[in-house]
Amino acid sequence: MSDESRSFLRRWSRLKRESQQPQQATEKRADEPPPLPPLEELGADSDYSGFMHPKVDPDLRRAALKKLFSSERFQSMDGLDVYVGDYSNPEPLAAGVAAMLRHASTVLAQGDTQAPAEGAPPEAGVIDRTVSEGAASPEPPVPDAGKQGSGVA
Repeated sequence: MSDESRSFLRRWSRLKRESQQPQQATEKRADEPPPLPPLEELGADSDYSGFMHPKVDPDLRRAALKKLFSSERFQSMDGLDVYVGDYSNPEPLAAGVAAMLRHASTVLAQGDTQAPAEGAPPEAGVIDRTVSEGAASPEPPVPDAGKQGSGVA
């Protein structure tokens, strides 16, 4: 082998050994939880990553997260909360709207079998019968002269 290939192999071997040493130290430290600050000292800008360690008691983790999410940073509305309202209790309808809906439901429930009530506008079928019986026909629509392409020649 040439000196160049030996130097390459030596350098590669040395770098490989060096890269494994910190990894082994990290693996040893991964077994024990990191030192944690007291919950009373935690604030919005504190580091909560230590509480996410698998060896940390779940109740302590939950208490730290509760402290984090109760801060002002997570309590402000951002304008994207469109569906946070209570839509299970809608506002009552105005009296006039409710009366129109009741009237419409009775008219639709009657169908075509009964005659319309007095003072009610005639239905489309009644208008057609009166025109065919010789009653005065309604005025035909006048085409608008200002419209272009109306098809009137």
